[in-house]
Amino acid sequence: MIERIGSIQVFFLNLSLILSTIILLIAREVVEVAGQVGWVSIIFSGLVIGFLQYFLLSFSFEFSERSIINDSKMIFGNFLGNMIIPYYILALFIILYFMMYEAIDFIGYVMPGGHNLRYWIAVALLADYLAYKGIETICRLCTLIMIVVVLSICIIFILNYTRLDFKELSPFIIDFKKIIKGSVFVSTWFIQPSFILLLFKPFFKNSKKIIQNSILANLFIQIIVVVLVIFTIAIFGIRLTSTLNFPFYNLSRLSILGLEVVIFINWIGGSVLKVGIYYFAIAKAISEWFGLKNYKILLIPISIMNTCLVLFGINTSLVRILFKINAAISLMYVYIPLMILFTFGYLLKNNFN
Repeated sequence: MIERIGSIQVFFLNLSLILSTIILLIAREVVEVAGQVGWVSIIFSGLVIGFLQYFLLSFSFEFSERSIINDSKMIFGNFLGNMIIPYYILALFIILYFMMYEAIDFIGYVMPGGHNLRYWIAVALLADYLAYKGIETICRLCTLIMIVVVLSICIIFILNYTRLDFKELSPFIIDFKKIIKGSVFVSTWFIQPSFILLLFKPFFKNSKKIIQNSILANLFIQIIVVVLVIFTIAIFGIRLTSTLNFPFYNLSRLSILGLEVVIFINWIGGSVLKVGIYYFAIAKAISEWFGLKNYKILLIPISIMNTCLVLFGINTSLVRILFKINAAISLMYVYIPLMILFTFGYLLKNNFN
């Protein structure tokens, strides 16, 4: 029996894919590149990716209710389809690797001197368990954890409202070059739901509501993240925001003593949940590609491989440098080309049929 998930669950699934990990890093990254107009980069990125996502999902659901793995073979043929599928799986692996790297980096920041290997293993095991339980369990946890995360963010906004100094947001000068540069890093988050939803199509109950709620989630995240960046700039200023490792975590420490612990727990919970989603997605994609009956046998090998890669990368300065340029490279050479390829593939096939 195929598991089914509703449109409300998809809304929170979208939040889990973006909001659970974007909140701590994004302020520093966009301010470092775009300065006072960094928050505009978020709107620009969200709208552009949301626009592309709407058309991609619409054309995809019009074509079939099968996953992107099966659709690729039907649209592009067996030969080209089997060349595109590993490229798609690579895109999922890239997101997973750098997302887990971020999670471990944050744990090391909050708990310096700890033995990071234990954290990698703990995150991997918990994520494996979630992926093993299936998509329904994952989506139920997405709903619960994201409600807590959003409430925590709102509480921090309310408690820090009196500290705002909007003079820090001036001068407000529109610089399209800076805005576009800032949007590159942000887009690597906003583009993620498209890749996951294409794979999860067989699990959805109502395709029209799925598309609507995925776009609503995009807009909701834009609002939350824009307010977050504005608050961070207005309280810390441009210079401090661009140098803090995790500005939002530091913002939570200004509110109430001990509130940063809640943020830490939310972040870890969201990260484990997101890693679990990608373990499930990668295992599901590979099992469909090779015609395996049970995706669960792939979870442990995927977990071990990813953990070993992170273990190697966290100890090399090269990966830390590459992390900065990974957003532009992966966006331009992996995510956007795949998104455009799938969109036009579905469009042409629908018109032909």
